[in-house]
Amino acid sequence: ALGRNDAELARTLLERAVSLDPHDAEAVHRRGLALARLGRTEDARQDQQRAQELRQDEQRIAELIRRVNQAPRDQDLRVEVANWLFD
Repeated sequence: ALGRNDAELARTLLERAVSLDPHDAEAVHRRGLALARLGRTEDARQDQQRAQELRQDEQRIAELIRRVNQAPRDQDLRVEVANWLFD
């Protein structure tokens, strides 16, 4: 819908996508683009900030998975993963 310049339809569809998976960085980012096109700049800014936070979380998860695969019995790493998960 964004590609067809229908920002309101895009926003509606992306609201649904984000409600189904609030941790989907791409959906949050695209919703921010739709909001920006609708002139809702503060909402758009918040979505872009949230999308960036989600992407950082994804990178952190990927790094932890890599490290756990390399050292599955590392107790300090297990504590680090647990702390991150419950933070």
